[in-house]
Amino acid sequence: MVELSDGSLMINCRNQRDDEDHRVVAVSRDGGESFPEVWLEKQLGEPRGCQGSLLFHSLNPVSGKGNILFSNPDNTEVRSDGTLKLSEDDGRTWTKAFRYAPKPAPNFTGYSDIALFPDASVGVLYERGELEDADEKSERYEEIAFVRIPWNVFKSAGSERTPGPDPSPRL
Repeated sequence: MVELSDGSLMINCRNQRDDEDHRVVAVSRDGGESFPEVWLEKQLGEPRGCQGSLLFHSLNPVSGKGNILFSNPDNTEVRSDGTLKLSEDDGRTWTKAFRYAPKPAPNFTGYSDIALFPDASVGVLYERGELEDADEKSERYEEIAFVRIPWNVFKSAGSERTPGPDPSPRL
């Protein structure tokens, strides 16, 4: 959940329906008493029912709306391709993306959490492992990885940016 620039609350939820591979989003304008505005967010794909993380980063100086970040495995079939997406208009459109998962895919990326640092950079803590060699689900969870992403990479980010060869040191 995140507070938007106008004080509204936005909740971004995993979707458990087998026939839908996108997030469910709802907005409350009464402090969370009700969430009458609900939609299937087709700009945010995911494998069925995976956790994601949402963060209000800052006010956008151009739009006056919130810069909102969203993190999840950006692959509609498997938990892979961990990506941060940026909305510069309080979560209405997701125009920039930054892939934090190492390439080449497929690499398992599961649950993640994002945090804001005082210098405006963003930290991503996430589950990471190999999909190809994992016979059991538990084998995918090899490690917890962390990457710190400078805020200025989003100024030049397009549909997908990737940090250096291995941005995620082992913890």
